[in-house]
Formats: sequence, C-alpha cells, structure tokens
Amino acid sequence: MALKVPSKKKLFVELKKLSQSKIVQNFFVCSFGALLLRGINILFAPITMRILSPADYGIIALSSSFVGILGVLLGLGQRGFLSMEYFHLNTPQRKSMLNNIILMYLVFGAPVILFLCLYPDLVNKLVFLNKASNLVIIFGVLYSFLFSFTQLFYNVLGYRQQVKKLTGIQITAAVFTIGPTLLFLCFFKWGVVSVLLGQLLGIIFVCIIGLKSYFATSCHLHLDTKKFRQSYAHYLKTGFAFLPGNICGWALASSDRWILAQYTNLHDVGIYSLAAVFGQLFQMMILTPMIRAYIPAALNKFSKNKDNLGPSVKWNRKNMVLSMVGLVVLVSVGYAISKPILRFILPLRYQPAINYIWLILMGQIFLLGEHFTTVQILFHKKIRFHAVSLFIPSLLNIGLNIVLIPHFGITGCVVATLIAYLCYFATKLSYNFYLDTQNR
Repeated sequence: MALKVPSKKKLFVELKKLSQSKIVQNFFVCSFGALLLRGINILFAPITMRILSPADYGIIALSSSFVGILGVLLGLGQRGFLSMEYFHLNTPQRKSMLNNIILMYLVFGAPVILFLCLYPDLVNKLVFLNKASNLVIIFGVLYSFLFSFTQLFYNVLGYRQQVKKLTGIQITAAVFTIGPTLLFLCFFKWGVVSVLLGQLLGIIFVCIIGLKSYFATSCHLHLDTKKFRQSYAHYLKTGFAFLPGNICGWALASSDRWILAQYTNLHDVGIYSLAAVFGQLFQMMILTPMIRAYIPAALNKFSKNKDNLGPSVKWNRKNMVLSMVGLVVLVSVGYAISKPILRFILPLRYQPAINYIWLILMGQIFLLGEHFTTVQILFHKKIRFHAVSLFIPSLLNIGLNIVLIPHFGITGCVVATLIAYLCYFATKLSYNFYLDTQNR
C-alpha cells in the first residue's frame, strides 16, 4: 500500500484545520518552552566548553547513557503500561493505577539504588572505564531513581493535556539546573561533578512540584496498599512486556557512546556527544512536544472513532508525511545557514562535531515518523510487536557500530545510528499497513 501525498488544495485545507487545532497550539507551547530551555543551555555552552575538555564531555555522555539504561531497568516498563491503559480508564481508576506504579518504583527500585551507591567502584569499572569519580557515579544513580518519578509526572501532565503547566515546570527546572551548575563549575572548579550535581538539583525541584501536585489532585486518597499487594504481579507481568522494548530503545539511542568509548577514546565520545546535542535539541523542540501534544490527542481521536478507524488512520498518516517532508527541507536549509555561525561560536577543539550534525538530524526525522506509527500500535495494544520492532534496529545499531567504528570512527557511529532509525521507522510503518488490513 503506497502513501498518498495530498493535492495542493487539500494540503492547504488540512494545514488550515491543523493550525486552528488545540494540538498545534499545545505543540507550539511545548516547542517554545523547549527552545527556551535549550536556549539557556546554548547561551552558557561557550563558557562550559572553555572549562570542560572533550574528554570531560565524554564522561558526561557515558553518565547520561548509564542513567538512561538504569532508569529503564528501574522503571520496570510501567510508563508503557500507563500509556496503554490511561485512555481506557476513568479518573479514579487512573489515580489508583498511578499509586500502584509509584509503589512499584519504591519497592523494587530503592534497594537497587542503595546497593549501587554503596559500591560505586563496581559501576566505575563496568561503565566508566575507571575514569569517573565516585561522586559522579552516586549523583548519576540518584538522578536515575528520581528520573522515573519525574517522567511519570510529565506523562500524566501530557495525557491531561496540561501543556502550559508542564512547560512552565521544565523552564523553572532548567533555571534550577543551570544556575548551580555554573556556580560549581566557574567558582568551585568541580569540573564534571558540577554538571551532574546541577542536574540532580534540577530534578529534585521537579519531584517536589510533582509531590505537591500529587496531594493537590487527591491522588493520595486512592492509595491502597492491600490492593497493591493483590495486583502488583499483574503490573509486573504487563510492565515486563514493555521492558525488552525499552532496553532496545536505549540500545538504539545510547549504546553507541559505550561502543565508541571501547574502540576509540573519551575525546571522540565527547565530540560525538556534542554533535548529538543537536539531535537532543530536535527531540526537545519537535519530538517531545509532539509526544505531549499530538499523541494524546491522536489516541483520543482513535478512541472516539474506534468503530470506524479509517478516517483517523488517514489523518494520522497525512500528518506524518507532511511533518517528515517539511522537516527534511527545514533541517537542510537550517544546517547550511548555521554552519558558519557554529564555526564562529564553538572552540576549535570542538568544531569537528559540526560535520556530523546533518546526518544525526536525518536520523531524528525517521524517529519522528516512528512516533506517528506508534499511535496506531498503542491504540491496538500491540505490546509484543512494540518490543520486537525495537529489537531488530537496536541489534542492527550495535552490530553496525562494532563493524564501522574501528574503520571510520565517529562517522561510522553516526551512519550506523541513521540506518538503525530508518529500519525502525520502516518496520513500524509496515506493521501499520498490516493493521489496516486486519481492521477492515
């Protein structure tokens, strides 16, 4: 089945409708907030880059990768369970489910965090090539534990379509992160520890706001430990169905830094990580706003029209085509304009990162397309396929990185990830077409 690109007249009508919708309004609120967030980071980047070396950035990148996989494991797949069930429950049931997920985090995550904080040398040897300090590891471990709670809070705000509140919290958290980071970095000269401690303080702030919201919305009134003991096995079983997919998602997005560190050095990891920052900027300005503004609205649309999904599927697919084609053009033009500006701003030792930005952004556009395809899969609760669809590209990413990095260095790493994202998008899009035939 071929994708149909709409005619100019239909395209204009669709764009006009879309521009007046709450989805687009929420998207731009999120995107503006993300631009402001990243703008704060970019504003202070020249300062941090003149203090931290590319090797220091390499340690920070490995820490982020470690935090990512630890957060996935501690999360037990419960965020996926939340996304699958949220739109099928009423308000009291949602609050009860939220309490059960929080208890899951506390009961199963706290002992792991305590163990890792008591034995940071083990983590240093396995993850950081014995190049990180114990404080870096402990701050990273604590951050990953709190990360699960903050992401749960962000997800709930997104599902409720409270986009302005969510964006305001993120911006305030950025101030709580950047301010202490610069203080520790410039005045106390704590190096990499400054960045990790600043991030930890920022996420603690978000947890405090989340806790306040938890009591303000009377979620605590639906806390029932007896029911939790009766249902935790169901939560574990369902969450574990998402866990392989989450691990594969981490392997697809972050494992390349570890492989790069094994075959090259921390300097190259730092250069690649700086280039990947522009991919993170894309995620903050495009992917994350889309997830928080578009996907909940799309799932609601599918839910309201579940007896006749055809129009909703076509609507979703048109939005995918328009978004991907438009972004390829915008990213290419923006990259051409930005190159001389970046050469002026970045210190000379960081400028090799500029050569990899365009390819990284193309991979992010394929990831954007994958999010559109996920709407249909989530609505039909195809959990097993969601895991399998990540398994193939994540293995491909690891394999290509192992093959290409020894010969092509950072370029091999970038190309491997681009091909893996293309494979991921193609796999899920093909399954969407399969679902079309099954639901006629």
